[in-house]
Amino acid sequence: MSTTTSRRLKTARFDIYRNMVLRTARKDDNVEVTDANDYPFDTNYELFTAGLVLGFLRDNPRTESEGSYSQDFIQVNRVGGSSENEYREGIEFIYKLIELEHSDEDPDDSELWELALQYADAGVEAIDQDISLKDEFDILAFIDEADGKWEGRLEDVLVDQ
Repeated sequence: MSTTTSRRLKTARFDIYRNMVLRTARKDDNVEVTDANDYPFDTNYELFTAGLVLGFLRDNPRTESEGSYSQDFIQVNRVGGSSENEYREGIEFIYKLIELEHSDEDPDDSELWELALQYADAGVEAIDQDISLKDEFDILAFIDEADGKWEGRLEDVLVDQ
């Protein structure tokens, strides 16, 4: 069974986080934040969670991230501060689905968490590409895509159990 104390949010795409997360941009000495509305996410864990959901739904992990994580944010069990945090619960939910999907392979927690990190980076890249094309974060398109893929993706995970 997994333990959240050893799992940390990490990314190999910190360049994207710096451009899309307000608090990260403000911490960067070389970035002047002139309009907070230019940043669709307030925290790194908000973007990580959105990326994890999208990457998982698309079932397309960014394998090139493995071993090249340039930024380590926070332990999963500290995300959001309270035990009822929706971002932490979302991360845990997707992680449990990854565990279920790969339970017949008997992977250890570090292998499962690695896959979660790869899904998150893939989703973050997809969000970045979408923003680059549309010049804004289209939350409705994101919700529509998620809504259209949940049922099939859950069937993929749960039917094989």
